[in-house]
Amino acid sequence: MECEKVREYISGYVAGVLDEGLKAAVAAHLERCEECRQIAKVERLLTAPPAEPPSSARHIIALTLRDLEAGAEAAKKVWNDLNALQAATEEAPIIKIAHALIEQAIRGGAAALRLLPREDSVSVVYEVGAHEAELAVIPKYIEAPLIARFKKMAGLDIAPVRESCSGEIAVRMGRKDYRLLVRVSPAEFGEEVDVRIALE
Repeated sequence: MECEKVREYISGYVAGVLDEGLKAAVAAHLERCEECRQIAKVERLLTAPPAEPPSSARHIIALTLRDLEAGAEAAKKVWNDLNALQAATEEAPIIKIAHALIEQAIRGGAAALRLLPREDSVSVVYEVGAHEAELAVIPKYIEAPLIARFKKMAGLDIAPVRESCSGEIAVRMGRKDYRLLVRVSPAEFGEEVDVRIALE
């Protein structure tokens, strides 16, 4: 089976809805083709079922944001105050989102996780092989405390950066140790966070 045809079936393959013949053909192709295998990894990463919280960052983010919506106006007013921002990095919803993003990136075999600030939102992008996939779009009011949380975990100052800075986060998952190399850089609409994931 050719790559182009296999890619038409990857969603169905990952979802487990293909008939046995097609499933076997796609599986055989994935064993031979690294590029299609990476595309299948991205598909798995993006479609992790909500019934499995450890591997469904999208679901966790959606539920957490729903809970935060009521406080959105208050949140927008306090992030300019570093003391309030420091306190926000310790709030359960922010910790939950940061941990869910890291956990899903590791479980999905992503090489990197990036938070890309836009004018009115933040895009969460995972890199798997040569492919990038947008996992979620987070409201702008979550940007400051979420980025501050990543900075804090990496041992960096939570104040806004004027030039790039780097730190590390040590993570243990499933009896494996990971080193997350965190780089925070100023960007047009805020701060960009690049997290490179390395197995120790």
